Amino acid sequence: EAERQIFEIAQKAETRRTADLKTLIRQTVERLENSDAGMTGVATGFGDLDKVLGGMQPGEMLVLAARPSMGKTALALNIAENLSMSGEAIGVFSLEMGASQLVQRLLCSRGGISGDRLRSNTLLNDEYRAFFQSCGELEDIPLFIDDSPSLTLLQLRAKARRMHQQHGIKAVVIDYLQLMSVGGR
Repeated sequence: EAERQIFEIAQKAETRRTADLKTLIRQTVERLENSDAGMTGVATGFGDLDKVLGGMQPGEMLVLAARPSMGKTALALNIAENLSMSGEAIGVFSLEMGASQLVQRLLCSRGGISGDRLRSNTLLNDEYRAFFQSCGELEDIPLFIDDSPSLTLLQLRAKARRMHQQHGIKAVVIDYLQLMSVGGR
């Protein structure tokens, strides 16, 4: 409750200022001058997606939607991993899956290992090597996972702000937006 009240105070103090067109044009030109051809945002690691989006753009909200079991979580995790591998701090909120499950998925994807074989601990020697190599490659990337179930919008926002303060996250991935509640009416 105290955090909510503090957040409301901060929200009232936070007002967007009006910017003149000249300043906005300068900012746009600077962003274009400081980016590669065809890519004004941060690369997702998926070439075709980057062509369409121009990379992940600051301030944008992207929704990944598909039928069940089509790989939405895997794609979102791969994008988060790729962004983190490039040095961007990323926050992942999983309302459906536990952090350990997500980590297993990341390690299997990175190492080209079957998730079933990892869960049953029946990896072959070369798969163990790939697994431990993946562990080494991923252990220091700036990827932060919160697997708190039943988050409200206000709780998620507070946690994301805290992650930004503590770790400097630049993007947030929310896996399973429909499981979030608004908390109240």
